Amino acid sequence: MATTQAQSRNTLEALQRLEKIILDTLDFRQVVQKICDSVLNELYFLDLSYRMVVLGLTDEKQGIIQVVAFSQTPEAQKAMAVAKIQFQQIQIPLNDVNNTVVKVSRGQDNQTVNTWSQVFSPPLTSDNAEAAQKAADVQSTVIAPIIAKGKSMGALIFGMAKPPEMVTEEEQNLIRGFTDIVAIAVENARLYSSLDTASRQLASANDQLKELDRLKDEFVSAAAHALRSPMTAIKGYLSMVIDGDGGEVASKAKEFLQGAYEGNDRLIRLVNHMLDISRIESGRLIFNISEVQLEEIIQSEIDSLKILSQKKGIILAYQKPKTALPKVSVDSDRIREVINNLVGNAIKFTDKGSITITQEIKNNLLLTHVTDTGKGIDPQDQKSLFQKFTQARHSGGKTGGSGLGLYVSKIIVNEFGGDVTFNSQSGKGSTFTFSIPIKKR
Repeated sequence: MATTQAQSRNTLEALQRLEKIILDTLDFRQVVQKICDSVLNELYFLDLSYRMVVLGLTDEKQGIIQVVAFSQTPEAQKAMAVAKIQFQQIQIPLNDVNNTVVKVSRGQDNQTVNTWSQVFSPPLTSDNAEAAQKAADVQSTVIAPIIAKGKSMGALIFGMAKPPEMVTEEEQNLIRGFTDIVAIAVENARLYSSLDTASRQLASANDQLKELDRLKDEFVSAAAHALRSPMTAIKGYLSMVIDGDGGEVASKAKEFLQGAYEGNDRLIRLVNHMLDISRIESGRLIFNISEVQLEEIIQSEIDSLKILSQKKGIILAYQKPKTALPKVSVDSDRIREVINNLVGNAIKFTDKGSITITQEIKNNLLLTHVTDTGKGIDPQDQKSLFQKFTQARHSGGKTGGSGLGLYVSKIIVNEFGGDVTFNSQSGKGSTFTFSIPIKKR
């Protein structure tokens, strides 16, 4: 009785040591090797005459049981030398129904056999298998299934220097305990390896996307530069013709020319936005910061945009503060671009009524509001309004533009330490506000 209790205690301690060793590692190659070495070490510790352990895992895609690891013992080396094959080269076809390893891996209980021809043939011939077995001093072999969550994962193969009748039921139970731990370890390692592989593939794909994005930015920048010069020249020539510098122009022809001028002007703004985005995303956008009186810039931009608002019959008004506002630190050319974008959008999406620009100081910020009486912005579009190439579906089906103006404007204002926000209700118009910090003196 005392002997049985001691054996049970030794068995439990061996399982606990094995669990700690195997489950401490997640790398698949290390895990499978640790399995074979650690299991054999514990079997030697229990003095059960075990000579080698081989781990084979099922590969359903290839239809094989692949030997992935074996214990590093002199017996294993002798067996390989005689068989003239590395154990890792052994692939047992899953369709070989006579192979004991295949039978066991399909869910049968532990099987004990006398000859390796039942274990490693094919790929070894029966003569080679038996010669390798003799060289390793293996008299019997126990094959135990590795099963996780009801699914077969392969088998552990134990070679021992004793006949089958000397393999006790207690040993069989010990081996079952080992294979339960091995199943957990292999499953964890496979999941980790799959995750690691997926992470590396994702990183590689991400690098490729970055390179494609860089090439795209280079193309956009080159194309925009190539387009801007001829379009600027076209704008100049159209302006001269409309103004009569080349002779009197019929009113109907002037109307057509004015349309061409405005279309060309929109293309120039689009090209400028594309250049801005290219510079922003490559970190090449340069800001020349200086202290400016924002009211003067707003008034200048309003004056240049009034012709568009008057053409649509819209009242465009700047309610200039009665007292001078504090200066702010911005790039004057870039802030002009922001004002032009916000007011230009308001004109585009307002069919009647008015557009009013107002300013106020709040929480040490200079706020500039652009309020229109247009159709407003659909609620489903509001969350994506400042995204690149996003064009809101305004009520009434009014569309147009590149969807870049607000995206660029927000980035520019963010660079000055402020932000661009909006408030809109369908059918009641919109108010876009950009804020610029006021420096404390």
